[in-house]
Amino acid sequence: MRALNDLKREVSHIAPRYAPDGGIWVLSDVDSDFVRLGRLDRRTGKFTAVSRNPKWDVTDYALAPDGSFLAYATNEAGVSRLHVLDATTGMTRQHVFGARCGRRLRRRSEDVGGDPLDRKRNRRARSGEECRAAACRGEELRRRDGHRLPVSPRSGALPGKRPLVINIHGGPEGQTRPDFLGADNYYLNELGIALFFPNVRGSSGFGKRFVNLDNGPFKREDSVKDIGAFLDALAGDTTLDSARFAVTGVSYGGYMCYATATHYSARLKGANCYVAISNFVTFLENTQSYRRDLRRVEYGDERDPRQRAKLIEISPLTSVDKIDLPLLIATGGNDPRVPASEADQIIKAVRGKGGTVWHLLAQNDGHRSVLAADTARQRAAVILVLVLTVAAALLLFVAPSRAAEREPPAVAVDHHVHVHSPAILAFLPGYCASPGRTSKCDPEFLNPLSVDDLLQAMDKAGIRRARLMSTAYLAESPMMEPPAPDHARSCVRRTTSPFALARDHPERFQAYIGVNPLTATAVPEINRWRGDRNVAGVKIHLANSRFDYHQPDQVKMLAATARAAASARLRIMIHMRHRADGYGAEEARIFLNDVLPAARGTTVQIAHAAGWGGIDFRHARCARRLRRCMRAAPDAVRQPPFRPCRDQTRRGVRAGQDSVREAHAQDRVRPFPARFGLAVRARPARLLFGDGDPPADPIRMGGDRAQCRPLKTRWR
Repeated sequence: MRALNDLKREVSHIAPRYAPDGGIWVLSDVDSDFVRLGRLDRRTGKFTAVSRNPKWDVTDYALAPDGSFLAYATNEAGVSRLHVLDATTGMTRQHVFGARCGRRLRRRSEDVGGDPLDRKRNRRARSGEECRAAACRGEELRRRDGHRLPVSPRSGALPGKRPLVINIHGGPEGQTRPDFLGADNYYLNELGIALFFPNVRGSSGFGKRFVNLDNGPFKREDSVKDIGAFLDALAGDTTLDSARFAVTGVSYGGYMCYATATHYSARLKGANCYVAISNFVTFLENTQSYRRDLRRVEYGDERDPRQRAKLIEISPLTSVDKIDLPLLIATGGNDPRVPASEADQIIKAVRGKGGTVWHLLAQNDGHRSVLAADTARQRAAVILVLVLTVAAALLLFVAPSRAAEREPPAVAVDHHVHVHSPAILAFLPGYCASPGRTSKCDPEFLNPLSVDDLLQAMDKAGIRRARLMSTAYLAESPMMEPPAPDHARSCVRRTTSPFALARDHPERFQAYIGVNPLTATAVPEINRWRGDRNVAGVKIHLANSRFDYHQPDQVKMLAATARAAASARLRIMIHMRHRADGYGAEEARIFLNDVLPAARGTTVQIAHAAGWGGIDFRHARCARRLRRCMRAAPDAVRQPPFRPCRDQTRRGVRAGQDSVREAHAQDRVRPFPARFGLAVRARPARLLFGDGDPPADPIRMGGDRAQCRPLKTRWR
């Protein structure tokens, strides 16, 4: 065996193939910063390049059986371009598809910007629905040190200034290239989040010099400074909301995520970092031995005292005090590359200083999730964190035209604001001080909220359009001791405060009317607002309406109210728990079978995961009981006409988070005078469950299995 090249030179020969004439075709970077296609002389080892793209890598090629021509692809700033080379003349043509070449070339494309595809039937869909896959555009940013940094931004689908997620690839020799985003299109089309894919120094595809710019510990943070340059440029983009940026990354991209959080916390709202390096020294010591020497070439050698000191200095764990934003950290319990201990130590450090960390642990996963269930849970956790950080309340506050065209999103935010008119504020202190209340009112509940204050808070939280909910039902609450006078009750019943706001600011507000389903005025009140474009729905509070599931007449009145709302095309926001003794499986069964079918055709959102407002042990118990009811009574749940899940989804219906604690501090997530939560939709029915607050505990795969286990019962 004889070497065809000088083994002392740092060159690469890739994919050698014999031609019919005995010559060797090969991809090589000899005497070039980029990989080129050429021939290798078998006698002398001399390489002769034939590709005509000195600035870009040739990534692959195919040789015709008779050797007469070759097809090869170049990676041009991430975009693949096809070329056909005549081996005899050396002439090259680009994008050749025709009868002559078409016999021997087959084309494949991942560009789905046109008609949507039907993956089951392998044909184009002809529904006429516009494909909403976002287009990607390639751009460059020149840094002050002269380096050009390539990026691929994708814009969100919703109008106005958009929040942004910076997604940093791993490797570090990886490269972000334009391709189909798959489920990531959800962030663009439903959350309205723009995505930004930078190729920092150290990325492949831009030459050997560029890929080596971050090698070793002393140049490592130059790539982090590239993110700072991107943040500077993005802050000047008028289509983006620079107050709502977040960062994410996987593997080495996870390290970049940590590092960005330590250097630029003040410019970010959150960081989602997966299987990430937190300390280079412990990483190099604990990664599997088969990878260690290769990683030392890239990051540095921890056995060398000088390099070890620098590795510790640049490790995110060393600068954990600079992290001043919420983190979502995902870990594979069996990861051979980046051990789970890398996540454990930074989680402990961040929590030790009082920081916020959610931890998603897939105990049986390695460096990436391979189980569909784990992938789905990870995506749900990401969506929750993005909703609570950069995209708060966007899901429920979309333009009415878009809301009418599509079903509710798979995840929504139960974020409602009670608007108190002067008539309500006149007796509200008495309501809060009533011995019938089981807990104290939040002080914010008693404070009047002016229009200017509300608009300012909405702008700060990034909410374009809000839905205001009347609290008229409070006057008839059984917790009101003594009861409100009749004249006050009448005044509150006809309050027009939310509707006045909605009519004065139609571009910012829609109103929900408040009714007591047990009164004769409930249905007429709904009909009175029928067709008013500023009225979006009906607010029903069973506990404050003296409702009892065990009174058949009251159940019929509630169903009639739901039917009237559905007929008027109004959404229903309902606090479904009653104050009567006993609440659980039987009450949930009555609601599902005797009330909910009457609301067919509209969206029903169950507030606070079917528990009380706020968080206490009753809240978690109610959520669990509701699920047990649906598992224990499949026949009752399945009976027609209520068919909320015709597709065979395994998700079923899940209430919100169970692992919540009374000690959770409210309103930390966003500066808005209301609570945030999570709602999960039962597909394809319009049934939403919502928590009143974000989860206090870390999100994890183990622990309370009731939190994430899907229903055994499938609704048809």
